[in-house]
Amino acid sequence: MADPPEDPIAVKAFMEVSIVAHLSDLLFARQLPSGLTTAQFGVLNRLARLNLSETLGEVASAFRVAPATMSSTVEKLRSKGLVELLPCPEDGRRKRLAITPAGRTVREEGIAAQVDLVAKFGSFVGEEEWQTLNTVLNQIRLQLEEATGTIELTPGK
Repeated sequence: MADPPEDPIAVKAFMEVSIVAHLSDLLFARQLPSGLTTAQFGVLNRLARLNLSETLGEVASAFRVAPATMSSTVEKLRSKGLVELLPCPEDGRRKRLAITPAGRTVREEGIAAQVDLVAKFGSFVGEEEWQTLNTVLNQIRLQLEEATGTIELTPGK
């Protein structure tokens, strides 16, 4: 019986990314402050890192999830006092999501815990390799977003 043909390298790479994403998500979640999910941390991180407030639809779009899914995540963050809904100056019927001071503190705790986790990989992955990996993954993400119609790429970016 002949050996099965080998998968193309891009297929192998996507499978590795999928496995790494799953395993890193598990480890990442274990490092988060008690009671915080990866999805909830993602919302806090986005609001804090970009220093903005967004409508529920904008946040849902940024994470490529349905507004109903994001609504559930936001409600859990609100019940913990980590985000608040503010009036939207452009449209009085809408609300904008903003991180609270408590949310910023929890986000900083989450970042610190992740830094400790990543430090464990320092023995075989150096800063330059992380930078290269990040650059390549970012380029792949942009291509995937374009392919799924979520953004348009600008040449040279």
